[in-house]
Amino acid sequence: MAGGGVTFGGGEPLIQSDFIHEVCKLMSPAWNKRIETSLNVPWRYVEPLLQDLDEWIIDIKDADGRIYEKYTGTTNTNMRNNIFKLADMVKPRKLRVRVPRIPGYNDEDKINESVIWVKDVMKLKAEIIDYIVPAEITPLTD
Repeated sequence: MAGGGVTFGGGEPLIQSDFIHEVCKLMSPAWNKRIETSLNVPWRYVEPLLQDLDEWIIDIKDADGRIYEKYTGTTNTNMRNNIFKLADMVKPRKLRVRVPRIPGYNDEDKINESVIWVKDVMKLKAEIIDYIVPAEITPLTD
């Protein structure tokens, strides 16, 4: 009813940015095209999609580099660099920034610090979301 659309998610969908770019070229211009990303990739994966996407849903994990690295196993350098570049190149209405509550990694103070960073430094609005961490993962049986 809304005209259609697609959201590219992952893992990290930007690793497949060339493929996503080709898919976007085949889609109706009326379709809404979104991506859910951490932006923690080299810029060369972001750049091909600058003109293709209607919305960038960015999960920054945490603005604090120590928390980010503890949770992801890598630094947040690419995310930080890319979010600044992206904010300079696309309209703010196209950027949706999420700060997740990650049990065992960030607390309300750190979440609020991340929200303030997004608001004051990035000049964007941040949305707080809850990660649901399963108590246990049950293996499939025959």
